[in-house]
Amino acid sequence: MKTYWMIGTLCFIACSNSKPVANQETSNLSVRTQTSYNCTSERVYASLLSTRRHRLSGENPIVGVYDSRDGGRNWTHTGWPQGRHFAIATEPSTCGVIRYVAAGNGLFRTLDDGRTWRITTDWQQTEIQEIAVSTLKVQHILIGTPYGIFRSENRGNNWQEVNQGLDQRFTSSIRFDRTNADRAIAGTESGVYISNDGGRTWMPTNLKEPVRSVRQSPDNPSMWVAGLQHKGAATSDDFGKTWQISPSLNGKTMYQIEFGLKQTELWAGGWEVGVWYSPDFGLSWEHRSEGIAYPFIHSIAVSRQHPGRIWAGSMGGGLFRSDDHGKTWTESNRELFEAGQIWDLFIDTEQ
Repeated sequence: MKTYWMIGTLCFIACSNSKPVANQETSNLSVRTQTSYNCTSERVYASLLSTRRHRLSGENPIVGVYDSRDGGRNWTHTGWPQGRHFAIATEPSTCGVIRYVAAGNGLFRTLDDGRTWRITTDWQQTEIQEIAVSTLKVQHILIGTPYGIFRSENRGNNWQEVNQGLDQRFTSSIRFDRTNADRAIAGTESGVYISNDGGRTWMPTNLKEPVRSVRQSPDNPSMWVAGLQHKGAATSDDFGKTWQISPSLNGKTMYQIEFGLKQTELWAGGWEVGVWYSPDFGLSWEHRSEGIAYPFIHSIAVSRQHPGRIWAGSMGGGLFRSDDHGKTWTESNRELFEAGQIWDLFIDTEQ
């Protein structure tokens, strides 16, 4: 069954309580200015919601966020051991030492590479769908929730509700412009909104379709892409001000779309349609899912250190990797991710 949100179908997953892994973070908020980070290896994060071995009662496998630094041969669990984890984000230039996890019961933050964690939100911010960390003002964070958008100017210590201008508050995806700290893009149930004051207020764009994801090109900051609930994909080449729907994917649900290594390359994953590739910024699309047995793809990640390597996370089929530009796929770590629901994938590459 295809619905706008599948959160209600995940009730069988063990829920977290409100007590953090550690009551105190071992580092303080000035850690970034005091520490020099040497980032050399690509780090892949996967958010696992459940596996085939999960049951309604009894002891279940550990879920949550796993990361790998060797291309998926080995994975390390980091953070909360149970619960619903929807998105991962890292603070720029920290190699992931400072990172955030959006979860069903709040926003988690670590300042020491996952050794200790703190929930930075309260009862007003739950079921957090995604996190945006500003590249230019790293202490500024936006989170998207079913209840709207919240903003912090101090890495999540305090929050302000910032829903002025939104027609519908259910926000599935949110991003800061990496070249302009005042510009942010939000994907909501009623379309794409743009902010020109750092996320304090929002204005609608011409895209009125329900949105699942928004992403900015790492090569050309004027280029943005949105994954749509009912009409596939939409693109913008003017910093998100106006949008064009890609006709060839109309009628398909695309949960996540990411930019490839070339400026006009796009990768998309969707409900019951597998993985799709566009070489021309959404004008045309090719189906590339050979080897993916379960085509309900919820997350996509593109390696920038290993040309041709693409990751795809499915909702019930586990984790897949391609090393030949999506032509063929193999299942990654079946023992760990067997029939797993991989909600989000995130790659931190800083050299």
